Amino acid sequence: MSNLLYKYLDVNGAIMMLDYSNLMYANATMFNDPFDCHPSLIDFSNVPIEARRGWPANFIEEMESNRHSNYRNDLWICSLSKVYNSILMWSYYNKHEGVCIGLNMDKVAKCIDVRYGMMVTPYGRDVQYRDVVNKPNYYRDREDFFNYQVYTKAKAWEHEQEVRLFIYKPSPMFMSLLPFQHDRNEFDHKEIRTFVRLSAECFESIYFGVKIDKERKEKIIQLAKTLNPDIKIYQMNIDPQSFNVIEKQEMNYTISDYIELFANLHTNKQQGKKAPHKAIMLICVIELIESRHILSNQIEFTEELENCFLKNWKRYVGESFIFKPKAGTPFWHLNSEPFWQLIPFEGGYKRIIELQKGNPYSPSTIRKNIKYAVMNKELYELLQDESNQATLRDILINSIK
Repeated sequence: MSNLLYKYLDVNGAIMMLDYSNLMYANATMFNDPFDCHPSLIDFSNVPIEARRGWPANFIEEMESNRHSNYRNDLWICSLSKVYNSILMWSYYNKHEGVCIGLNMDKVAKCIDVRYGMMVTPYGRDVQYRDVVNKPNYYRDREDFFNYQVYTKAKAWEHEQEVRLFIYKPSPMFMSLLPFQHDRNEFDHKEIRTFVRLSAECFESIYFGVKIDKERKEKIIQLAKTLNPDIKIYQMNIDPQSFNVIEKQEMNYTISDYIELFANLHTNKQQGKKAPHKAIMLICVIELIESRHILSNQIEFTEELENCFLKNWKRYVGESFIFKPKAGTPFWHLNSEPFWQLIPFEGGYKRIIELQKGNPYSPSTIRKNIKYAVMNKELYELLQDESNQATLRDILINSIK
């Protein structure tokens, strides 16, 4: 089982994280909890004679406290959680209107490079929660005081089940202001965030709050699916039996669901007739999977696919004065179906939006900008079976008639 941790975000934070494919770290002094990473967690008083080295005790006490204050000032932290169903955490983020992103931490660790800062942790470490400030003695206790400072919090925060990554003295190369901060004339350097670039497979799942706005949810799903077509989608719901929220996986379709989806494709109508383009394109994909010309769930817009489209158009549609046999049109517009996702060479979902403003359907435009399309993993696996191929092909052929 993969090592999963979760990042709770408001809608704008989720859009930024998915759009830029990164993990954000904030300065330790900017957190809500005033005790967070504070040097007051450690007892620097009662300086023993051997530690004074001829200096007054209060000077040594202040010097060591300042050293740990500087540690805090130069520390950037990424806070994650072990749980995705904390009702309190959901309440913090837009009153259950936010998002929680599940991260595969084994894959995240591969993205965290030592070049990000002077000290970098590729793997998370659990925060330790305490009832009281049980200060270790700086001069007598055998304690890793830096880590004690970083990973100690009050018991009141225990519901977060927090796991932390940190970067100490991050490289300016990987630091940036947030978009809304760029218009400000003055700002504290501690407001600058550090960002670790993540690969697509780091994003394992996404959970939507009970009260998520439907339009925002659809936008985030498009972003997530463009980034990682295999990402799992969950909707949080109220548990009627207890004061909890429970998840329900979406887009986890069976063959019956795909029969329904294929029979009711979102198509244009002209003169009372449904456009057959999407059905013909899907028939071609099924044929090419069946003939082993498509060997992976990466469907490229090839000449072979175009020729197959023209052949099947002639077979099932024939001469039409209403519709023209343009293969690029359905390859692109199938992106509006929940089981098909276009993957650009670069730019992610933003590139899809930019292309929609022009004429994205020409073969040359598609080949230049779209790396391939992917189907839902479940659908691709279903289409490895001959009986499923025949069933779905028949549904598509009947939808053309």
